[in-house]
Amino acid sequence: MLGTIEVTQQPAAVVSLFVPKAMVLDFPFLWTTEEAMWKVLDGPLGQELLASLEAKGLKGVDYWGSGFKNVTTGKKPIRTPDDLKGLKMRVMPSPLLSAQYEAWGGGPAPRRWTLKNYTRPCSRA
Repeated sequence: MLGTIEVTQQPAAVVSLFVPKAMVLDFPFLWTTEEAMWKVLDGPLGQELLASLEAKGLKGVDYWGSGFKNVTTGKKPIRTPDDLKGLKMRVMPSPLLSAQYEAWGGGPAPRRWTLKNYTRPCSRA
């Protein structure tokens, strides 16, 4: 409305709050290899998913490859889903991510995803 263009990179968990079908990208063990992932995302299905954003006034132009899911904690190593039993874990506010951690026996604690959560302010000398 102001004639400005806003640009952002958002993970699927955030996009799925507006377009629920984007949740499919957060399924664990969905991709067997990175090559398989890009084949789908660069193909017709990936383009269809990007196009579905337009119904919400968003324009998807590409995908952000941020690697495969990693789970870390300062309490103990996480090597298998069983290692999550009883652990409270911060997750992005996605019903699918919460369901994953519940299924693995963990306690999901949804948190809004912002840079503030993951960076510390720099101090000036």
